[in-house]
Amino acid sequence: MIVNRIGDICLLFVIFLIYLFFGNLNFGLVFQNVIYVLDFYFDVFFFEIRFMDFLCFFILLGAMGKSAQLLFHI
Repeated sequence: MIVNRIGDICLLFVIFLIYLFFGNLNFGLVFQNVIYVLDFYFDVFFFEIRFMDFLCFFILLGAMGKSAQLLFHI
């Protein structure tokens, strides 16, 4: 189903970004180093977005896609 593929892509994107910014995928080390990226912002279509908000948004999209929520079927 296409909805699950969207969820897969979003989760893979988040995993890639976490590895790129934190250098590993160990939850303990990532959570210890979150404080260093809290003030990291970047521009997307003239909007300034915080990196952690961006990660959380794609985690939400991935979770919704993997559980095939109603929002993606509309």
